[in-house]
Amino acid sequence: MRNKLVLLSLICVLGLGVSSAYAVAYYDDFSSGSLAAYNQVWLLSNDAQGATCGASASTGQFYTTRTGAGSINGSNAQQMEWLANSSLDVGEILRANVSLGQTAGLYFDLGICVNYSQTPNSLTPPATGGVRQDEISVYLKDSTGNIGYYAADGSSGTTQIASNSGAITGSMPPWSSITGLWIARTSATTFYLGYTNTVSGDTLLTTVTVTNTNIGNAIGIYADSRTAGTSPEYVDNLSVSTNPVPEPATITMLVFGIAGMGLWLRKRG
Repeated sequence: MRNKLVLLSLICVLGLGVSSAYAVAYYDDFSSGSLAAYNQVWLLSNDAQGATCGASASTGQFYTTRTGAGSINGSNAQQMEWLANSSLDVGEILRANVSLGQTAGLYFDLGICVNYSQTPNSLTPPATGGVRQDEISVYLKDSTGNIGYYAADGSSGTTQIASNSGAITGSMPPWSSITGLWIARTSATTFYLGYTNTVSGDTLLTTVTVTNTNIGNAIGIYADSRTAGTSPEYVDNLSVSTNPVPEPATITMLVFGIAGMGLWLRKRG
């Protein structure tokens, strides 16, 4: 009995390293119905169309959609970010609940991002061009039913260092099980990108290493509204907290540590 109590105590202590209490640095459930705290910027525009956005006090969600007819061939990109004056520091994780319908050929992306500034270089519609730089984003992709990500860095800030159009169907759970996206900052130059689902919890997509340590000075929402998205489309519960995703090695060491301690106590008993 004594050995069992010792083992239980050790499990609790070890578990604190993974599931300890965390502090929330930023939180918005959009129930105020206001986006006054966000700066909307255009990063890429291939036509004169714009987009509407808002926060619904009744549903407590952020929404955005294209104002024009758009194009299903992907030629009319409208990449935008809504940036808050809050940073993602080392040891913190940016999370949000994200929902987006799935329609083949309908190009609409929606997710979260970190940028080097709340007021980065941007376009003023109806001007066209591209100024996407020094930012990282991860997003749901309506057209493919997958998850995409993008990162730009470098001396000019526009060097693409990571990109995925979303062709990861084979490693993904069912689309309907995805409940959120996250970006974790594990060092001044390292970010983990992933998603949350009801099947396996937090899942790592990729690791991004940057040179510009200002990336992370602003957090927010990313969208590419080349066409109107498929309902439901929303972002909710945008937050930054000191609750980093455990690295796979940490989890493995914890499991083997507990197993080894159990065998040791069994031999003693």
